[in-house]
Amino acid sequence: MPIDALVLHQLERDWQTELVGCRFDQVRGGRGRVALLGFHPATRRRVALLIVWQPGWARMHRTAYPPAKNAPPPPPLFARLGPFVVTGVRVPPWERVVELTGRRLEHGGEWGEPVPFRLIVELTGQVTNVVWVDQSGQVVDAVRRVLPGQGRRPIAPGLPYEPLPAPPNPCATRDPAHLPPWARAFVEEQGAEGWERLCHDWAETGFGAWRLFPLSGGNQEVWVYPRPGFRAEAHQSLEEAIDQVFYAREEEFWRQALSQRLASEWRRRLAQVEEKLVQLAEWVGEDPEPWRRQGDLWLTYQAQFGPQVRECAVWDWEAGQEVVLSLPEGQSPQEAAQQAYAAYRKVKNRQKAASRLIPDLERQAAQLRAQLAELDLPHPLEWYQAQSGAEPPQRRAKGRAEPFRRYQTQRGFTILVGRNQEENQQLTFAVAKPDDLWFHVKQSPGAHVVLRCERRQPGPEDLLDAAHLAAYFSPAVHSSLVPVDYTRRKYVKKRPHAGPGEVLYRQEKTLYVTPDRDRLRRLGAIRDRLGEGEED
Repeated sequence: MPIDALVLHQLERDWQTELVGCRFDQVRGGRGRVALLGFHPATRRRVALLIVWQPGWARMHRTAYPPAKNAPPPPPLFARLGPFVVTGVRVPPWERVVELTGRRLEHGGEWGEPVPFRLIVELTGQVTNVVWVDQSGQVVDAVRRVLPGQGRRPIAPGLPYEPLPAPPNPCATRDPAHLPPWARAFVEEQGAEGWERLCHDWAETGFGAWRLFPLSGGNQEVWVYPRPGFRAEAHQSLEEAIDQVFYAREEEFWRQALSQRLASEWRRRLAQVEEKLVQLAEWVGEDPEPWRRQGDLWLTYQAQFGPQVRECAVWDWEAGQEVVLSLPEGQSPQEAAQQAYAAYRKVKNRQKAASRLIPDLERQAAQLRAQLAELDLPHPLEWYQAQSGAEPPQRRAKGRAEPFRRYQTQRGFTILVGRNQEENQQLTFAVAKPDDLWFHVKQSPGAHVVLRCERRQPGPEDLLDAAHLAAYFSPAVHSSLVPVDYTRRKYVKKRPHAGPGEVLYRQEKTLYVTPDRDRLRRLGAIRDRLGEGEED
């Protein structure tokens, strides 16, 4: 379901009151989607504005399902943008483009005043983009950069922003080709009355919000009118309907993806088990007796061999036939006999092992065939997650604490903070990489804090963010000046014969910080601590 011009026109009406004036101070997510997290002072509500530029999923709306804290880092554009206040929302007529105007709060102009900017979200299929434009009309950054000469409209830092060509107004042209696909189908169904209703609602009252369920199966839809062929359910909020429809779609997407992954894995394991059963059946069918008889013959006729006799025809009384024994160079008949007896024992041991393993492997094969048969039946997403041990990255299990506290600097660096001695131990010695930066309050108990560098060089503000977190999650939180040591993780060692989390470190540097509540609030540390039942 595309987010077409009619849907955006309806959303714009709500955004004028629900987004204008909202302050966004956090960003979360990556890999084609982010959620801007903020607070609206008029409604006193937290707001999560989701922007998705993945092909097939492109949209923008408020969501109840923001990405988890451990989601991949957002593109640098959002980290550079920093906290801002929305001053306006505009959707050009009949376009799938949203233009947010705002003021950046932490990067003032020449006199320290907030700097205006535009954030333009182009929801245009395969070339969906998010573009940051400054007050002079130049591109500061974009999620997808297009350089001049690449065959498309150039969008790159330093270039003037060139808006998309304005589409024709279908209410003026009355040409169905100028309508979005859903509106074209609606007009074809309703005829002249459909045109009149469409143009009247566009100009006067706006549209409704309908969640549509296909009568013949398929994906749910959401649109501004009920339509034939669907069971329509009215919604008070179009954004809520969009959120629920895409949530259901993503759940189905993950259900199918996990089902395919399980089918592939189980078929691979079944093929391995069946191949092993064939091999074990061959072992069971081996006859070890020729090896035993050969050992007996070597010992029985060993006297007939000497330095000049290396081959001799002898009579095998058990087989009732003559056989030829050939003695390898440098080997005695006794050694040849021991070698034959070793081969005999090897075959017998293989048969014994195969007899023990075959019933277990047959049970495994039967179980895998039953699992593959059950996979053909419909199941809820949780069933596939339980079978595979996987969880979609955009889903969060309610009530389950994530490992470590996680925060993000404005430049996109991840900061991990241990909650207790065990987490400190795991964070420092199992999770942190050798060149990550490790922070701890000097000569005091407290949380281990790791600034993930990921081959990038953190700046002074990134270091201060990590140092403030180390001070905040320590007994020195109320001190006026807290010394925080930091060093590379590779210079941190376990203290001999000490408890979990007790370490020694060297080559450290020290930052002196006074816990800044505005900085901690921006990082989300105060909210996390209160949410975990700790006193602020």
